[in-house]
Amino acid sequence: MNINQNISMQLQSTMTQFPSSMLGTLDMQMQVNPQMLKENPFALEQMFQAVLETMKQNPQMATVLLPTGLSPNNALLKDQPEKNNIHSLQRNIQQIKTDITKSLKMSRYEKLLISDKLFLEEWKKSETAIDDIDNTTDLSLLMVCAVLGNTELGYKLLEEGAQVDLNNKAGHTALIFACILGEEEFLELLLKYKADVNVIDKNQVSALIHATLSANFEIVKILLQHKADIQSCTLGGHDALHIAAEKGLTEILDWLLVKGKADLESKDLNGFTPLMRSAFHNHSQIAQLLVDNGVDVNVANSAGNTAVHIYADNKGIDCLKIILKHGADVNYPNKSGITPLMFAALKDDTQIVEKLLKDKTLNSIDARDKLGRTALHYSASQGKHRVIARLIKAKANLNIADKKGLTPFMYACVTGNEMAISTFMKCKNYFNHEYFMALFISVINNHEQVVKTLLSQFKNDPKPLSITYEWRQLGPYIPLLHAASQVGNREIMKLLLKNGEEVNAVNALGQTALMVGVILGHQDIVQILISHTADVNISDINGDTPLIIASLNGHTEIVKFLLKAKASTHLSNAQSRTALMQAACSGKLDVIKLLNEPARNLNDMETEGWTALMLSAQLGHTQIVKYLLEKGASHTKRSRQGVTALIIAAGNGRAATVEELINHGALVDEKGFNGMTPLLISAQCGHGNVADILIKKDADVNSTCSAIAYNTPLALSVMRGDKVIVASLLEAKANTNIVNSDGFSPLHLACIGRHPDIVKMLINSGAQVDKVDKNMRTPLMYAAEKGDGESIRFLLQKGVDCNLYDSKGWNPLMLCSQHGLTACMEIFLGQTRVNIEAKETSGHTVLSICAANGLRDAICLLLSKGADPNTSNNLGFTPLMLSAINGHLEVVRTLLNNTFKKASLEMLEPAENRTALLLAAQSNRANVVKALIDAKANINSKTKANLTALHISVRLGNAEVVAELTEKKADLEIADLSGNTPLLTCAVSGTHHVMKHLLDFGADASHKNHNGETALQISIAKKCRQAVRLLLDRSNMSESEKQIFVAMARGDPVIEGMIQQFTVLSDDDDGAPRVRSAIKKTSDELPVTTLNTDPVDSSSTEVETLEERKVMNIYVNTDEKASFDFSKANIQNLVINQNSKTVVENTPKVAIGERSSTVTCHNSMKARNMAVNDSTIIDRSGDSN
Repeated sequence: MNINQNISMQLQSTMTQFPSSMLGTLDMQMQVNPQMLKENPFALEQMFQAVLETMKQNPQMATVLLPTGLSPNNALLKDQPEKNNIHSLQRNIQQIKTDITKSLKMSRYEKLLISDKLFLEEWKKSETAIDDIDNTTDLSLLMVCAVLGNTELGYKLLEEGAQVDLNNKAGHTALIFACILGEEEFLELLLKYKADVNVIDKNQVSALIHATLSANFEIVKILLQHKADIQSCTLGGHDALHIAAEKGLTEILDWLLVKGKADLESKDLNGFTPLMRSAFHNHSQIAQLLVDNGVDVNVANSAGNTAVHIYADNKGIDCLKIILKHGADVNYPNKSGITPLMFAALKDDTQIVEKLLKDKTLNSIDARDKLGRTALHYSASQGKHRVIARLIKAKANLNIADKKGLTPFMYACVTGNEMAISTFMKCKNYFNHEYFMALFISVINNHEQVVKTLLSQFKNDPKPLSITYEWRQLGPYIPLLHAASQVGNREIMKLLLKNGEEVNAVNALGQTALMVGVILGHQDIVQILISHTADVNISDINGDTPLIIASLNGHTEIVKFLLKAKASTHLSNAQSRTALMQAACSGKLDVIKLLNEPARNLNDMETEGWTALMLSAQLGHTQIVKYLLEKGASHTKRSRQGVTALIIAAGNGRAATVEELINHGALVDEKGFNGMTPLLISAQCGHGNVADILIKKDADVNSTCSAIAYNTPLALSVMRGDKVIVASLLEAKANTNIVNSDGFSPLHLACIGRHPDIVKMLINSGAQVDKVDKNMRTPLMYAAEKGDGESIRFLLQKGVDCNLYDSKGWNPLMLCSQHGLTACMEIFLGQTRVNIEAKETSGHTVLSICAANGLRDAICLLLSKGADPNTSNNLGFTPLMLSAINGHLEVVRTLLNNTFKKASLEMLEPAENRTALLLAAQSNRANVVKALIDAKANINSKTKANLTALHISVRLGNAEVVAELTEKKADLEIADLSGNTPLLTCAVSGTHHVMKHLLDFGADASHKNHNGETALQISIAKKCRQAVRLLLDRSNMSESEKQIFVAMARGDPVIEGMIQQFTVLSDDDDGAPRVRSAIKKTSDELPVTTLNTDPVDSSSTEVETLEERKVMNIYVNTDEKASFDFSKANIQNLVINQNSKTVVENTPKVAIGERSSTVTCHNSMKARNMAVNDSTIIDRSGDSN
């Protein structure tokens, strides 16, 4: 969208949606003064744009007034949220009284209103508990007595044990009801029976506050005599003193002060004191009483307002007089810098203004708030001429501008109040810039009479006629004529023209007042300006002339005026668009006819090569298309991107326009960019109405091109799931078996997209059901992978073989099983010829796939259908092994507990003779290890290297698995082919954090491997301090052995020190029991780690790195076999995915999955869709709307 159109939209929305008085918010947007204009020549233009933006954002703001948050009323915050303010509390009291009266008459207490005796007789018969609360009234019998003031019955109830402080759902007790309803005698009775005098209901309102709200003086006295908490307050922070002050309850307030010692300056949540609350109803007696008791009259609330501010805002002249006598500060500014005088000026309260002005302590009448405004600004913003006159009389400075550069006179002009403006104009001569701003504000706010007054005031002064030139020297600005043109006031326009304003003056966008009037469709303004010799062929910075603008906006009458005034139809803008092209965008045929361009100009092109015919075709202006064609416009013209009007219309779904173009000779199969035909584009975009017309006009239904992977219109509509277009193409005998560049036929695509209805339509129209793509996949395989049960059933009914395999050996059952699609699996398993034990190229059966992916429900289904749980893949892994490796505990249990055929616990994979238990231990699956042991798996089964599960888990440092195995009595002394027991393996691997566990369960620390090494020797050699400490604590040694160990430890003073401290028996004490000595810890020794600490010993040099001991994942596919190197302690998470390469990663678990078909199809289609829908090719609306 160009700048001209943007301004058009701004001005149009401004005129149609918002009142002109909203320009008053301009003071918040841009400070304008001569000095600033020298620094920024575009200041006025920016101000005008800011004004328009503010008007949009603040539709409720009618005058200059004050910015949000600085309004005196906002700053005062008279009331808290609804449930907290005093007015709301008062309403609640009245509602309670009303509700009680109504509900008693409709409840079981109704007879109590007539006779105590009758009521009690029925009460005893009903056997109702004495403290039972009635559901209708939410009252107990004692509460009802309080409401009715029935002291006699209340006494009986209390004597019989009624709960005196029982409360209802609202938290009200009998005492609260007595306070609300003023039942003094009943209150005395309740207090005699120790009722809680400080009871608070659910709204945090105490009995004392209830009594004050009800204005029950005697009740308040009784409560205070019984030590009621005078400081209790509501959720809004109001105490009894606040309430009494606001309600004007002089007696209660006096009692609270004298007898209750209430805090005179207590504040609510918004910082209001009792003195401030007395202002809301001008309770002068309350104010006097508070002052007499020594209240601080200058305390401020949260907004910084004192009592003086609040009295000034609420016209509380009587209260104000009282506090002024006691030293109230009339100069105190609140947090926004607003003084009491400003409040009074805003409220047009001449009495308070007069009182404040006469106060001798007033420092300055021209005090300014934080936005630079004085009291005169405040009164001017409301057009309050009486206060304005009084302030001027008191020598208020008329020349003070606020921080936005606006004077009080300018504020007054926003309001349009003639008396206020007249008051100002009588008092001073205004400078040119101030006069201009006042005039501008009056014009833009449509104050016709004010404009007339301003112009007449200066009719004998030559300055107004030179204003335009003076300001132009300072830089671009918003001329007055533009403002008048915007508001559309012909009288103001005439006044300004008569005053000598330049008719062809331009703004920063190069627009004249005529252009503004044209944009907004103000016919009267256009006529007046043309009659005053406005230039009709002038262009703005975008090259748009008034005629081009009028044509774009479809202003027929204005086009007539302009043509009559000799506006040129041959001029074009910066995009090389003529009036004809813009009229084609507007859709106004009568404008096109008025322009009456000759045939030679109909095919003119703009910068992107679009003609008027193309622009109208894009937007579906069929009548204009027909007119242009009949006048000689060419439908064969192509844009710079190679598209014609027909392709543009087809891509935008303009059916009627497409038909009109074809009827006038456009080729139905003409090709655009990359060979796309209109039918291909309409099929891809889903424009069924266009496709129908093209098909009826004999378009090639089998056309294709490289830009869309050689998909036909049928394939494109199938991918969209567009049954309407598919049906139309099939009816036109479209070929159902043409494949795209990926080998997908329309039937493949329908199954991939889960479109069962389209699947049926294609098959019934002759689609080959067993056609394969590049990966040898049939449509049935894709339907299975996507879980499309309806399509699967239909394909099977048509005789499709469910045992066909793709290039990786996967059949339909495998493809749906990898995602656990049990409903689809049941369909295949119900086929008599299905082979449940079929294997893909890596040897995985459907059960193996489900086991590796942890699909328990699918496994249960397969086992119930007789699947063999002991089948193995090419690497010898059974379903139990696969689920154990991946940690699928529930699957392991299901396989072990299968009632048809249980999974074997002792099957071995051939590479290293590992069982499921050994594999689970190696994968650190402690919960699976436990389940296998509980199922009687051989806990001491060994690999070819004579390694047990304990060896493996110790070597890998899997503490949790080690704990499980040792607790289940795994043999601690089995040695591997190198003679290493689990303890020796632990020493070799440096996994000292599991060593303590082995030793605690009795591992022999003296066992030696085939090299004659003990665990202690190995640990000393590896310089593993933690292991050495653990082993020394459980070792015996002779003096000679000790010296050997000391020599081994040379280079590590910590280990050497530990050995030196070890107490040994002499060599001749052979046969005597050896007692290990306590070893004194040194400060630089590391503490012995627990079972769950980090296995890495920072001070030791390990034989293998952690990286060598990590659990590895092997992605298994048909290209390579997984390689197992048990010496590196590798273990595989078997991830079956046809498209993956054999890679080693550290991912702990990856699910089996087959996803390539969907990704390939969707990715290629997405890219091609983007090319077809490129807005620079078939959409030029961005420059036309």
